[in-house]
Amino acid sequence: VTDVGDAALIVNKTGRVVLPGNPEALADALLEFESMHEIQRQQMGRDARERIMINYDIKVVAQRYADLYDWKDK
Repeated sequence: VTDVGDAALIVNKTGRVVLPGNPEALADALLEFESMHEIQRQQMGRDARERIMINYDIKVVAQRYADLYDWKDK
């Protein structure tokens, strides 16, 4: 991903983050993925999915908002 918005936070270490406006860096990152062994790419995909489920699943996000509002009411 390019480092815009929360993309780098979301991807973290489960992918590659490059500066925006740098198509060469993005191409290099894509070529790096292409050169990886299939098992390594699959593991990165599983790691990314796990990260999303742990941090960004709708139930997790909803609970964080509920906790935030509960904290403000105290």
